[in-house]
Amino acid sequence: MPADSDENVPQDYVDQADINSPRNQTDSDDKPEQEENKRIIQTRQSEKRQKIGTAKSGGADDEESYEEESEEEKMEYDGWLRWDETKATQMSASDEPESQKRAHYRLGLIKQQKGDLQGCLTHFYTVTELDPEFCKQQVNLRIAEICYKLNNIDESFRTMAKVEGQLRPNDAYMVCLLKGKCFDKINQYHKAALDYETALNLAKEQNLGNSVIGQIEFRLGWSTIRSKVDVEKGIEHLKKSNELLPENTEIMIKLAGVLFQENGTQEEALKCKQLLIKAINLEPNNAEAALLQGKVYHKLGEW
Repeated sequence: MPADSDENVPQDYVDQADINSPRNQTDSDDKPEQEENKRIIQTRQSEKRQKIGTAKSGGADDEESYEEESEEEKMEYDGWLRWDETKATQMSASDEPESQKRAHYRLGLIKQQKGDLQGCLTHFYTVTELDPEFCKQQVNLRIAEICYKLNNIDESFRTMAKVEGQLRPNDAYMVCLLKGKCFDKINQYHKAALDYETALNLAKEQNLGNSVIGQIEFRLGWSTIRSKVDVEKGIEHLKKSNELLPENTEIMIKLAGVLFQENGTQEEALKCKQLLIKAINLEPNNAEAALLQGKVYHKLGEW
């Protein structure tokens, strides 16, 4: 069975640069900046709806001031979320608190896309220092994800707790998914499987699509197998993941490896062979697939 490493699973959330676009998956969702724009606008719209409720309960009669985002406001959000690094750095030195928050948020995104995790974390922490409520959900989820990637699991859990009950229904699965990943990282596979299962149910309720659900199915299957609680159930989740993400070579290879090692029958070897043929056709230089294919051919007596 493959080593217990995060390298063995398709990339996924919280980073919008890889969520919904696992390796070799072609039906990816919006680009990172577009997705971030939508989340910021939706968050601000939610805040305005809360203000409307407050105004009504307080007897305010000027509801026009709490109307939905105007096109000008949307353009404004789009603008700062497209600042390049030079512009964002300049704006971070602004005397305007709103510009500072936006600049550090944008710099955090840029650093994250460049793979500078520590730099990314610094900028997002700066945002929380300037204004703990500014894009609170997005900022804290990103901090939690970066802490997970930097192996600071305790901090990741603490940060998730700040927003766990405040997410929009479409995003509720994210915390459960990230919790599962954290438990996976510290080898608590049974706890990971429980959180992945919750994430899967939430994602299905929101009809989030094959790219999200397929990734969660994979992680749920893999953690279930490693927990040794129900290997066959884990294999079924891997198979479902393969059905949902049929062009993902990494899932094919992992599924083939588990089938070959756990069952080892002639019938399963034939299934492994078909999976590996497809994987190698898609990715001819994949050494892991080639090595496993050799073992399968040996099992089948195909010299």
